[in-house]
Amino acid sequence: MSGLGGLSAAYWLTVLAVAIGAMAFRLCFLASRRERALPRAVKRGLEQVPTAVLAALALPGSVQADGLAGPKLAAGAAAVTAALLFKKDYLAIIAGWPCIGRGPEPTVS
Repeated sequence: MSGLGGLSAAYWLTVLAVAIGAMAFRLCFLASRRERALPRAVKRGLEQVPTAVLAALALPGSVQADGLAGPKLAAGAAAVTAALLFKKDYLAIIAGWPCIGRGPEPTVS
C-alpha cells in the first residue's frame, strides 16, 4: 500500500512520530516557567554545536566512493587545522574555502 509520494503509510507514520517527539522535546524547555542556570558542562557542550553541525553537513560531501581526494581533502584539512588552532568556526570556513577551487568543468555528452 503506498501513500503520499509513493511511500508507505508506515514511513509517514514514522515521520509524524519523530516530528511530534521533536516538538515535545522542544516544548519541555519552552513550557518551563522557572529560570534555571545551565551547568557549565552543558554550556561548553552547546558552544560546540555549530561546529558539529558544520562537520555533519560537510563530511558526506567530502567522502566519495574512492575516499577523500583532491581539493576536498585539502579544504577539510585546512578547516580542521584552523578550527583546532584558533577555536573559531568562521576561521575554519575561511581557511577551507580557497582550497576547494573551481574543480573540473562538467562535460556535456
